[in-house]
Amino acid sequence: PRFSYMKFQSTSVTKFDLRETVYSGQLFRFEESDGGFWVRAQDRVIRLEQAGARLKYTGCDREFVRSFLGLDTNIDEVHAALIQDEVLAPAIVAYPGLRILRQDPWECLVSFICSSASNIPRIKKKIDALCRLFGRPIELDGYRSLSFPNPGELTDETAMRKEGLGYRAKFLAQLNGRSQSLDLEALRSQSYSDAKNALVELPGVGEKIADCVLLFSLDFPEAFPVDVWIKRAVQ
Repeated sequence: PRFSYMKFQSTSVTKFDLRETVYSGQLFRFEESDGGFWVRAQDRVIRLEQAGARLKYTGCDREFVRSFLGLDTNIDEVHAALIQDEVLAPAIVAYPGLRILRQDPWECLVSFICSSASNIPRIKKKIDALCRLFGRPIELDGYRSLSFPNPGELTDETAMRKEGLGYRAKFLAQLNGRSQSLDLEALRSQSYSDAKNALVELPGVGEKIADCVLLFSLDFPEAFPVDVWIKRAVQ
């Protein structure tokens, strides 16, 4: 239901489309309802609604929402560069409001390990299963959900398998065992190639997953995730 009593803040946006961005395959913990979106990020629920050049939000502050949605990126510079390419230009024209998100690196990494050999509805189910197993209740104005498990909390490989994670459960359990020594934020200060090499050494992480984490959470715009669909599109 729509909670009409929610207290929203708002921020101005240009060349931004909330729906295009949420449905672009970068994010899996969201629900569309009543002209807006409930988005779960780490241990919070946020509500987002867009009306033209204004983005309404609650459950977070302005700094978080602008960083998370990539609104602090100079999109004019991005478009000016990409529109020079005859292959990319039609995509820029078709989706001028799509932004690259800046997610939590741990949540992004675990989510894209869950994404391997799967489609978006199945990925969402796998991630929801992890939150049921290891998350904690979170709420915003009567909307109830579960937090994303923190590093060190993916402790039961058997339970993950029973919940449909399949072979990914082994990788997640192994990753969880290494989480105390894992400093994903430190990768920001490394070169793209060094950061990618560090990620592909982790359990269940290949080049595509590494590039997703680098692009969607760690500010490496040179990362270019290639799956079968992207490969076909480029060809």
